[in-house]
Amino acid sequence: MDTLIHADIFFFITTTAVIVVAIGLLWVIFYVVRILRNVERISIAFRKGTEGMADSIEAIGKNLKNSTAPDKIWNKIISFFLPNFNTKKKSGKKAE
Repeated sequence: MDTLIHADIFFFITTTAVIVVAIGLLWVIFYVVRILRNVERISIAFRKGTEGMADSIEAIGKNLKNSTAPDKIWNKIISFFLPNFNTKKKSGKKAE
């Protein structure tokens, strides 16, 4: 009779532990799914952004290709990356 009581206590504790672990795993899976959805949204936004950049770079390439003089091409490239490269600053004071 004593062993039957021990067996009942063992099965009760084991069942409780399995239920607690299952609830914990479901909670973890729920948050992992949410994280994966956010990663998917971020990757979609990143893909759209890179496609837009590719279109912009292609347009820049077409504009450069349509330009006839090689010096104009380099001026356009430099002004694209360094907008204030060719501008000369005028100061209000004269050099003495």
